[in-house]
Amino acid sequence: MVPDRQNSKLAKQAGIYLHIPFCIVKCPYCDFYSIENEEDDFDSREHFVKALIKEIKDSTFAGSGIGTIYFGGGTPSMLEGIQIDRILSCLRDNFNLNADAEITLELNPGEIDIQRLEEYRDSGVNRLSMGAQSFQLEELKTLGRLHKPEDVFKAAEMIGQAGFDNFNIDLMYAVPGQTLESVSENVLSAMNLEPKHISVYSLTYEKGTPFYTMKLDGVLNPVDENLERDMSESVIDILGRSGFERYEISNYSLEGFESKHNSSYWNGSPYYSFGPSAHSFDGTKRWWNIRDVSTYVKKINSNESAIAGKESLTEEQLIFERILLRLRTCSGLHIPSFESEFELKFSEKFQRQIIELDKMKKNGDQPMYSYIDSYFRLTGRGLRYSDEISELFAP
Repeated sequence: MVPDRQNSKLAKQAGIYLHIPFCIVKCPYCDFYSIENEEDDFDSREHFVKALIKEIKDSTFAGSGIGTIYFGGGTPSMLEGIQIDRILSCLRDNFNLNADAEITLELNPGEIDIQRLEEYRDSGVNRLSMGAQSFQLEELKTLGRLHKPEDVFKAAEMIGQAGFDNFNIDLMYAVPGQTLESVSENVLSAMNLEPKHISVYSLTYEKGTPFYTMKLDGVLNPVDENLERDMSESVIDILGRSGFERYEISNYSLEGFESKHNSSYWNGSPYYSFGPSAHSFDGTKRWWNIRDVSTYVKKINSNESAIAGKESLTEEQLIFERILLRLRTCSGLHIPSFESEFELKFSEKFQRQIIELDKMKKNGDQPMYSYIDSYFRLTGRGLRYSDEISELFAP
């Protein structure tokens, strides 16, 4: 039986995610739902925005307290400032939005201008996330990115001129052909732009993407596992020495500038999502929208539900997800809170898993986990094997 989490759910403020499914060109490694859309095709984006606003107005969760809003995609910065303003105005009218809510919008360098950035700021956006990925031209070409390194510097300058002092830079490592030196150069270049937050992701080959097929066909050769490990350790070292705290596997920030929205996911907070393919979670149930923008718009305009599927999580699934998400963070799982919420004894329920983790430690190796001050967390070595470790706790 799943415990009643209504009280704990209400105690955790919800976030809102808005999926903007347009890209000028879809990156070959990306498995998020998006469609290619001409930069001057304002009409199709406007039809989508109207449907998105209608979905928000019709939400059964209207009135909920909201602490964060995140415009993801796709490329949200393809929307005009007035369109973002209308969406945010609708959210304010239909939800109880915190006065200090974190409102993030993703953008691509080379696809933005100062006027649009100023319009985003005036609409209430207070945090930006820029998909730089690399400062090396050849690496950008490999990744199928349209921008050039100089576009990242120009975008960062405009972000400052527009009045934003809180922005993130996304970087990627383990790119085919990439060297340890270029990874270090990318991190140093990003820091020189003075962001408050840096996300550094290892390239993955997701099934269904062109990169996945190219890997199978031998067209792309993944980076050697040992080199990938050295790249990761170099990133951790450089950012750590420069005042960026690693608070999640791929995320680093200056003190006080952690992503509140992403942190709410890892804390198990509810989130309500709008747009095609968007996933929502209320604490015990999950549901997701149709993965097709045309069908999504038609459904919404016909007063039909855009939901494609839903599921109620069992207690075991909820337990696993809480462990899975918390072990991604460097603070780890707070055992007393976890035991109280799920009415169990951690050391008894997961005795087998702890034994397996101890077996993974070889002579001279760093342990995979630590248990200090009531927190069960993965060590630096453990974080490198977080996927395998998390699977040990799967129901």
